[in-house]
Amino acid sequence: MEPVNLIVIGNKRFLTSHFKDHGWYRADKIGAVSLSKALVAAIFNRSYRAGPISDSYLAGHHFTLAFEKPTKADTFRRRHHLRLWRTPYKIMGRRVWAGTVSYDRAVGTYEGVLPTHHIAPTLSWEESFLATSLGIHRPRHLTLDESYNGELNNGDTYDYDGKALVLDLSGFDL
Repeated sequence: MEPVNLIVIGNKRFLTSHFKDHGWYRADKIGAVSLSKALVAAIFNRSYRAGPISDSYLAGHHFTLAFEKPTKADTFRRRHHLRLWRTPYKIMGRRVWAGTVSYDRAVGTYEGVLPTHHIAPTLSWEESFLATSLGIHRPRHLTLDESYNGELNNGDTYDYDGKALVLDLSGFDL
């Protein structure tokens, strides 16, 4: 799994609405129908704007919400996506979510058999894209760790700058 590079503040209903208003789609849950649609979209390089996002866990918990935004090519093979985990924390009564944001640059296989997406290696570029896509021109970041290079279980490598993009989608000034 990619490292946490996104912190979102706001209630579930408001942030879901905010992402939708800016062209992000809530990902379908993984199931027989969504996987069949995803397979067809990947093979024929078609759109699936609400395609499922693979399972990912943070501290043993499955992500709570997932969103994706199509590229100009509008294909399931390439997409911007993010996962959010609801945390028990609040800031001034507003829910805090931890997340990951990355760009799927291609589809392929893992261990030569299992289908997977391959991510672009520079996570900070996707943080910038997310902020811009939401109309945020001077994003804020929080340092969580030192910079490092990592590798996912499918062999993809990534560059992590140790920072998380912080989005206040609570609708209020903090």
